[in-house]
Amino acid sequence: MTVTTSPPGADVYYTTDGTDPTAGSAKYAGPVALTIPQGRTARVKIMAWKSGLDAGAESKLAVPTAKDLPAGYLKEMLCLDNTQGASAVLSADTGAVYAKYAGENKAIPFEGDQVIANGRTYTWHVRSTPDSSFSATAASSFTAFWYINIISPSVQTAKLGMRFNEQPKIWCNGHLIVDLYAWDGNNEWILGGGPYGFGLDQGANGILIRMLSLSGSTARFGARFLNPNPQDIVGGTGTQMTNLKYFLSGGASIVSGTPARDMNGDLSLRISGNKMNIRLRNGGEARIVLMDALGTRMGAAQTRAGSADLPLDRLARGIYFVRISDGSTQITKRILAGQALIGSLPLAPGIQH
Repeated sequence: MTVTTSPPGADVYYTTDGTDPTAGSAKYAGPVALTIPQGRTARVKIMAWKSGLDAGAESKLAVPTAKDLPAGYLKEMLCLDNTQGASAVLSADTGAVYAKYAGENKAIPFEGDQVIANGRTYTWHVRSTPDSSFSATAASSFTAFWYINIISPSVQTAKLGMRFNEQPKIWCNGHLIVDLYAWDGNNEWILGGGPYGFGLDQGANGILIRMLSLSGSTARFGARFLNPNPQDIVGGTGTQMTNLKYFLSGGASIVSGTPARDMNGDLSLRISGNKMNIRLRNGGEARIVLMDALGTRMGAAQTRAGSADLPLDRLARGIYFVRISDGSTQITKRILAGQALIGSLPLAPGIQH
């Protein structure tokens, strides 16, 4: 972990246990090595102090680590739970979830993120299952939402081998790849993106799963990632992909706590064509950094007279973060780059737009 301050010369203190840093905490003197349990995140809090400056925003660093996909079906995912801890969203509330997470350029779930619909609160939690089948139960019709980030070493195609007893609908990076109105709790279905599979981008790929239950029964779902087949098969076996990893948080990000000033009130972001325009309504100066889902810097810009354009034409589809800092306040926006952002980038044969 490397920390810089703007303006430079500030004293930096940090903690790695989630507590608030003070002048008695560890003082930053150079790059710090973090040990992160596999598949989890490190939570770092940082405080910078310099004479003559007001207190600014607290920063939190969340860094994901990836682990190998298990043999067979997935055994853990992010699940959108209700207040009783069941992964069920009432049918009347599903519109709010769709609006926030389904489709291109939508939000990316983090562990602990919440959705409020019709006065009810739903929270994303990491859940695991011993039998590789996630389930949700409600007293009346409901929808279950699950999410996972898949790490691919290259652009390639894949299929899903699925078992389900309700109606699955699945997106990869905001693109619909499965839309099936069927029930089958006995066979494995090999599906996804048409006869030649769906596209995985190099790096992080967000997979959002929806299971619709109209009868109020228990909705069950299990999935594994397979090499593409020439056609969809019911009851087939498929060959499992062995070069994929996964993580469960939304990706590396630096997010502000309560800032000294609410930059959101001054900030306007707009994606048009292959660029993002960042505008500060107060005409202020800000530094913009673009990162991929694992925290790798992909580009940067500096506002002039309160405005800057950040080129996006060389981005592949996937999860990205835009960090904006004006010297006293820092915020991060999460975006999902879709078809509109990839311009004429070449895609591997068989990848579905």
